[in-house]
Formats: sequence, C-alpha cells, structure tokens
Amino acid sequence: MDIDIETSLIKEAIVIQRREILTDARGDYVFLEEKDHARRQDITKGIRQGMFFEIPSGLKPGDRLITEGLALVKEGILVRNMGESAPLDLKPQP
Repeated sequence: MDIDIETSLIKEAIVIQRREILTDARGDYVFLEEKDHARRQDITKGIRQGMFFEIPSGLKPGDRLITEGLALVKEGILVRNMGESAPLDLKPQP
C-alpha cells in the first residue's frame, strides 16, 4: 500500500534546477543576465524536489537566469543570448 502525504503547498514558487545554483563562502547564488552582462544574485534555497529547488528569495518573475557555461561566468562579463541556451525568463510555477 502506498500513502501520499502532502506536507506543504506553495501556490506560485520560482523553481530552478540544482545545476543552475552555485555556492561559495558567501552562500548560494545564481548569475542573471542584465543589460548583456552577468550579475551575481544571492538566493535562498527552499524546498527541494528531485533536481529542482524552490527559490523563496533572491529571484523574481522576469529575471533572466544564465543556465549554460556557468563554469566560465564571472561577475560583469559580457553574455550573449544563444537561442535555446539563452537565459530563461523566470515565471512562478503553479
């Protein structure tokens, strides 16, 4: 017999993949594209589900998350929209 227990429900959460989250001595962060340049944005991770994390603070709808080439990204470098690999427009997930 399987039992599913719903422990919490978040109506409109911003959710990103674990691989898009970087960590250093200052904490967890992502890179956003802003005016064709990379900008570090500190975040707080919330609930994890598989390879995805809810981000309760640090990101907002409309932020453009850099998702590719993260090992090469540094604060302030020029970034370019590469179509399918482009930063994503974040929208709350129902």
